Amino acid sequence: RSGGCTELLYRDPFNVSTVKSGISSRESFEFSELLVKSSSYNLRVIVIYRPPYSEAHRVPTSVFLSEFPEYLESLLLCKENLLITDDFNIHVDEPNDPDAQKFLETLRALGLVQHVDQPTHQDGHILDLAITRMSESLVTGTPVVDHFLSDHAVVRFRLGLPRPDLLVNTINYRRLKSID
Repeated sequence: RSGGCTELLYRDPFNVSTVKSGISSRESFEFSELLVKSSSYNLRVIVIYRPPYSEAHRVPTSVFLSEFPEYLESLLLCKENLLITDDFNIHVDEPNDPDAQKFLETLRALGLVQHVDQPTHQDGHILDLAITRMSESLVTGTPVVDHFLSDHAVVRFRLGLPRPDLLVNTINYRRLKSID
């Protein structure tokens, strides 16, 4: 199928591994589940892509609204900090959209909060989300939406986690003057 993918960009010194969850693919969305480890914390990152309804993807939003809560329930007991992000293709900024309101109510009922409050799509809707537990102060400040690289913007946000320790390399050497 064309379009969509899930991806996480990161740099050293993070140790990132894919989590093999007991849940296989879903009809209405794709996901990657990753564990980001450092010396001071663990973070479970879920990257979601929900394709919009189309000729190629004839799955209505109602299917997502039943499948996604089941998947979320499997995550709620994980002991790591939790971040769920990426392209949900639901207009969460539309107060009159019943699917959007049901989605947001599901998040609230499960103790989750969505942080993005600016349009992330060129047509002026919020489709790309950052979701965390209400009980965690994981996303600090307001996410920044900038740089439209495609029809979606880059969404940047700070995580309230300690910086990982710097990697220190020890180099052994001999003084040139001491060589015979």
